[in-house]
This record gives sequence, structure tokens and C-alpha cells, in this order.
Amino acid sequence: MNILIKAIHIISEQIFLTQTLLQVIEKETGLPCRGSPQWPRESAGIRDPGGETLILVDAQSTFFQEKCSSGQSKRFDPPGGSPYLFINFENGHPLQPLDLAKGLRGVFYDGDSIIAICKGVNAVLLGDLWFPRKLLGNWVLQTFNSKESLNIGSPITNEKNDLLISTIFEARVDAIQQEVGEKTQAVLTKREKEILVAVASGSSNEEIAQKYYISLHTAKKHLNNIYKKINVQSRLQAALWVTDNFQTESSE
Repeated sequence: MNILIKAIHIISEQIFLTQTLLQVIEKETGLPCRGSPQWPRESAGIRDPGGETLILVDAQSTFFQEKCSSGQSKRFDPPGGSPYLFINFENGHPLQPLDLAKGLRGVFYDGDSIIAICKGVNAVLLGDLWFPRKLLGNWVLQTFNSKESLNIGSPITNEKNDLLISTIFEARVDAIQQEVGEKTQAVLTKREKEILVAVASGSSNEEIAQKYYISLHTAKKHLNNIYKKINVQSRLQAALWVTDNFQTESSE
């Protein structure tokens, strides 16, 4: 993403969802967050002339339904040029590579946790896309097999088509790297897995040392080794990694 994001806006009529996401995302990203039932440019007193706001669109909101029902394709047609994400998205709703050109940067499905949403938002702020690997793979095949499949409502130039292909491939590489990272748990020792779960549960180094009858120095050494293996740099990142890749192990 070439635009420097300076704020985050959530479009939703679900007050509890909006307030909770606003608080958590603002804390995690350090960016000002707002919420309303409409696109920022359509909300009184909120302006985003440079597309510097990342929009989170609740797919269960009236705004989303209205934007999807206005066209024959039943696809979301954003009113502005800001990058946006879908939350509470339903499986089966149409998504196409052309949505990338319109500003779509990721999707979170109904049932995804707030922690997962925060992780995805942070990834998008760093310039990544946040889509399921299977969807990205299908887009790559679709883009190569039929350029006409991208022609939804407007002609696609060769330059634009090449840009879409490049964007999808970059996202696919990121997804493959994530998949490799998920398999890292196989090389963790049993003790490292136990400590990692303890970290994700909020235990301090001192508490970990006491729980497993090891010295504080050994606990810190284990933690450093774990960080290197799963490629994270903080306890929060480690907790997020456990949430995404280690749920089966942590529940045992």
C-alpha cells in the first residue's frame, strides 16, 4: 500500500462490536479510530481527501447491503478511494481480483476473533493483503486463465491487469511464508510449547520459572529461542502466533 494510513474508521451499526474494535485497534496500532454507520466521506464532519483512512466495513451492516444491492453483480461498490477491509464477511459472497483495484485489502469472516482482526489490520498497515490462501490461489489461476474474468463493469487495460497479477503474486508469496511459519510449531520442543502457551496466557517470566521449576535465566533463554523459531519479537506477537497456529496444542 503506497498510502500512509493516518486513521481507521469502522462502518457498523453494532455498537458493542464497534466500540470494542475501536478500543482494541486504537491501542494496538496507535492510530485514531472512529465509527459510524456510513463511509467517512458520507458522515458529517469526517473527511478523508487523500484516502489516508483505512475503512473496516461490517458486511452485516445496512451500508454494505445497500452498496451490494445497487448493482446487478451484487458486489460491493465503494463510494471512495480509501483502502478497506471487510469484517463479519459471509462465505460464498462474491470476491474478484478487481476488488483489489477498488481498494479491498483483506477480509475477516463471521466468527473471526478480535485478536485475528487486529493482526490483519497491522499487516495491512505494513502493506500486506489479508485473504485466505485458497482464495489468493484461485485469483492467480483466474487472472492467468481468463483476462475477461477481470472485466466486471469496466475494461481492464494490460497495464492494470499486470498490476493486479503482480499484487496477487506478492500476496501469494506472503501467504506461503505464513504457511511455512505455521509449520514451525513442529520444531518446537515440548517445554518450548508449554512456555509459549504460558506466554499467550499472560504469564510473566517469573511465573513461568516457578511453574516449571527452572531458573529465571533458563526461562528467558527458552523464550529467546522460541522468538527466533517462530520469528516474533514480543510477547504480544507470540500470543497472536499461538492464537493463529497453535490452538489445538494450547487447548490440551
